[in-house]
Amino acid sequence: MIKSIQYIIIASYLFIATFSFASSSSITGQVFDAKTGKRLAATNIEIMGTTIGTAADDQGNFIIRDLLPGQYNLKITRIGYKPSQAIVNLKPDESVALKIFLEPTVIEGTRITVTAKADANQAIARETPVSFRKLSIEELANNYTTGDLPELIQNVPGVWTSSAGIGESEITIRGFASNKIRVLVNDVPINNPEDNQVYWSNWAGLSNAARSVEIQRGPGFLLYGANNFGGSLHIQTMGVTATPETNFRVSAGVFNRMGIESGPNAGMFYNPITDAYQKIVNAINYTYSARFNTGTKYNGLLNASFFFEYKIGDSYIVGTDYDGFTLGLDAESVLGSHKLTFNFIVSPQAHNQAFALQDINLLKNLGREYNRKNHIWQENHYVKPFWALKHSWQISAEKVLNNNIFFSFGRGADQSMTNDLFDVKTGKVDFQPCTRGGDAQAFGYHAQYLYNEYNLLTTDFIPARGGYPSFFRGVEVYNAN
Repeated sequence: MIKSIQYIIIASYLFIATFSFASSSSITGQVFDAKTGKRLAATNIEIMGTTIGTAADDQGNFIIRDLLPGQYNLKITRIGYKPSQAIVNLKPDESVALKIFLEPTVIEGTRITVTAKADANQAIARETPVSFRKLSIEELANNYTTGDLPELIQNVPGVWTSSAGIGESEITIRGFASNKIRVLVNDVPINNPEDNQVYWSNWAGLSNAARSVEIQRGPGFLLYGANNFGGSLHIQTMGVTATPETNFRVSAGVFNRMGIESGPNAGMFYNPITDAYQKIVNAINYTYSARFNTGTKYNGLLNASFFFEYKIGDSYIVGTDYDGFTLGLDAESVLGSHKLTFNFIVSPQAHNQAFALQDINLLKNLGREYNRKNHIWQENHYVKPFWALKHSWQISAEKVLNNNIFFSFGRGADQSMTNDLFDVKTGKVDFQPCTRGGDAQAFGYHAQYLYNEYNLLTTDFIPARGGYPSFFRGVEVYNAN
């Protein structure tokens, strides 16, 4: 079935590609400091009234390709410099070169007085400078194969990430866990309202659909609200382009598994389900993606971009298989000084899990790829569609009013065996009686799942009761047939 899906996807790419075309007109340029003449890297260049833009490289050079003939109003900004604008008139198949000089500006802050007191050296609220790093689409594309978005930013200083399989990534900024980090997609917060966590399995397609990622390291409440004590992560999706465009990509990732390093079981790992050592097989995963942009239609009234991605495969730890796809839609409508932007993304998926952190001494005996949760009953099924509508009003050249309306809901379950008894010396997984109320209720849900999905009955579970059992002695399982 997987091969059939792959053939369908590749055939779709070829079908869509026959309808794409692009203009060869472009705008190139260099950005300089007006006083020193030095080239300015990390300068943002955007075409006003659109989502088209780029950033200058380390030498201050930039290029915006595939533009239609017409007049373009460029806005050039960089932290520490006054914003500038340039008007460019493009002819068919023309490349216009610019030299842009930015005037430096001085940002005055409140003086901080340091005394001998232990609590004196503290920043002033809402005035302390924060550290930013913005990754462009080129940097993201170079880092991406098949992993989650946190893996694309793991080389940024102050950022630490880990992964126990696709969809099971974690991120820490300057020592603060993800529930102390504000994460936004197109200016909309995606942290769980209940516990402020971010579950990356719901956003599996962002790693390929991101146009830019801005990482703020350290507290800063002005832009992104109060729930970003450790920092913030602001993700912009690809949006739309001025011209019709089709892109497709196939990526593959391979994890070289080693297993146990030495001894009689070298090159193998211990499987807690079979209670035996098994030969290590390297993990392979694949990503297929396509994107189609209509380009600007009806004088800016409509511009839409469709995104599809399919991921399948395993990760480094044994038994962390992933099988899911992502559908996305970005649409834009410009009405004078008003712009409406619509975003939709959904990533239905099924994946198994593992514990990201384990005892390193135990893994030396069982293999670094050992997975205590390697069982089909642990499979996580989840889908969380997300809709967002943004209204931007360009009040003046320096003022924009933004309003967001967004909606999301999730459905699915993590089928964890909550009553497993884990031997930290051998890695063997057994089962313990569920005598406590909380454990019994959780195990009751799991018993219902096993009966519905696999026609298996656990001890003391009686389907005729029409509810969840309140007490279980264990998890001895037999076939209902």
